[in-house]
Amino acid sequence: MSILSKLQNNKGTVSSSLGKSLGQQVLKGDRDILSEAINIISFDDKNVRSGAAKIIETVAEKKPEYVSPYLSRLLPSLEVQEPQTRWVILHVLGLCAKLEPHISLKAFPKAEQFLKESSGMCFWDRSITYLGYIGSISENE
Repeated sequence: MSILSKLQNNKGTVSSSLGKSLGQQVLKGDRDILSEAINIISFDDKNVRSGAAKIIETVAEKKPEYVSPYLSRLLPSLEVQEPQTRWVILHVLGLCAKLEPHISLKAFPKAEQFLKESSGMCFWDRSITYLGYIGSISENE
């Protein structure tokens, strides 16, 4: 069963355990799951998008070098409707900032927007975390 089918059948679940589990499978060697997650990050079902984002985040937390080649394909996810995908992908862009600084920096206006808006604690947390990663790669120390 493809991860698309698994994520589509995960509807109604508030837990991100499926995405985390699939991300762990990538870390154990099944890189095809990551490729599929990247390909469906713009899928028209929010459950699929947020599940794919969790897979990508789980991998980026341990192996950002697996995810960094795909960052430009993740940037449009900062515009999707559901908040979870947006804050997870912002975190991924921060996690990969040292490897792809020019692409990661393209999310800076979004992080700034999330901080200015009444976007809630998850957006604020991920925006501050993202800015910390960006600050760590700054040439001006």
